[in-house]
Amino acid sequence: MFICLSVCLSVCLSLVIIKFADDTTLLVPENCDVTAGTEIKHVQEWASQNKMSLNLSKIKDIVFRRPNIRLENIPNDICGVERLECVKLLELYIDSKLSFHQHVDFLIKVCTQFYLLQQMRKQGLT
Repeated sequence: MFICLSVCLSVCLSLVIIKFADDTTLLVPENCDVTAGTEIKHVQEWASQNKMSLNLSKIKDIVFRRPNIRLENIPNDICGVERLECVKLLELYIDSKLSFHQHVDFLIKVCTQFYLLQQMRKQGLT
């Protein structure tokens, strides 16, 4: 079904649609002839034709770019879609410059909490 879904949804052949459980990720390359906004409208039309709905409040946008670029050519915002600098995708935090600093910080925080819980158990505290 996923192969059929990705063929039916995509307007441009260079777009990549990744489906995992109930999450769908749409990757739009810089040199694509279709914008992300156009593709989202196409997905909305496809969903309504197939008696499904698309929750626009859950759609997030992130633009990946090189960290050292001074002049950035960032695409226009998509109407009704929040643009983020960091997203959590399959339990992995990724920011717009493909840095994993926030993910490492999250892992350190979780590991510290587990360590503290372990120490409390050793002391007999629950």
